[in-house]
Amino acid sequence: MAGVPLVDTHVHFHDMSHPKLRYAWLEPGAPVDEVTGPDAAIRAQRYWADDFLAETRFHNVAKVVHVQAAIGSDDPVEETRWLQDFADRLGAPHGIVAYAEPRPPRRGRSARPARRVRQSARHPRPAL
Repeated sequence: MAGVPLVDTHVHFHDMSHPKLRYAWLEPGAPVDEVTGPDAAIRAQRYWADDFLAETRFHNVAKVVHVQAAIGSDDPVEETRWLQDFADRLGAPHGIVAYAEPRPPRRGRSARPARRVRQSARHPRPAL
């Protein structure tokens, strides 16, 4: 085990069979990202926090931060809810970088426990 605790600041968990989440960038035929390059190795049906913890258990990863992955979903808050279920059950992820439209929230919708909001310039905004 490494002597210094590590923080993985950018991971993506996904589940292609989730009924409310869409991962357009992982779908068959999705274009290869010109910045990150070929990503066929991560185009699995699912990659959960459980999988990450199992893979990193001997590497002294003390904390992990999930960055929005459900690009193309109707409701980006749903991804935060899904990730919070992992955090409640496993204690990970420790942070969630979420996407949200910069407009007043509709009643009954909350991105809690999110503390910051991310809007990516690399992905088109969904139609309002």
